[in-house]
Amino acid sequence: FLLGASTLDSGLCWAAGTLQVGEWMSMDLGSLQLVIGVMTKGRPDSPQWVTQYKVDHKANEGDTWTERIELFSGNTDRDSNVTNRFAEPVWVRYLRIRPQSWNHHISMRAGAVVCDEVVNFVDKGPGCCGDYVNGSSTLLYASSDGIGSLSDCFLKCQEFSNCQWAIYGWAQATMC
Repeated sequence: FLLGASTLDSGLCWAAGTLQVGEWMSMDLGSLQLVIGVMTKGRPDSPQWVTQYKVDHKANEGDTWTERIELFSGNTDRDSNVTNRFAEPVWVRYLRIRPQSWNHHISMRAGAVVCDEVVNFVDKGPGCCGDYVNGSSTLLYASSDGIGSLSDCFLKCQEFSNCQWAIYGWAQATMC
């Protein structure tokens, strides 16, 4: 298996050794990243792609894999990018994609969808804090105290179409 053969822009791909559930492709992101999803493509030179898959992740090499419960819909052709977002972002370095169904052969190219901006927010005391607008006008409200204000922050967040995450009890707010 060649390094880089499974990247989205590669003319090659990862192909499973056998046609059975249990095969997997893994990615090392090089460092901890805030991953919000996965993007997949099929084999570039043949009608082979993964139609459904599951994702596992872990932060460190020695950690046990965490299995996500979602069953993601994959590709319907070999050339389209299909993006699936996680229900919640996760800090990880390693991802493992486990194909569940496929077209002709288990073959794919894949990449992690990462959050490219993480900002520390200023604690404004109990209640909503961290209202912040980044360069792409993403708005976030987060709860600093975690008691009684969580639902208020989520409701406030929902008032704005560009509020993508309402987070509670974190030292950092994520802007994806």
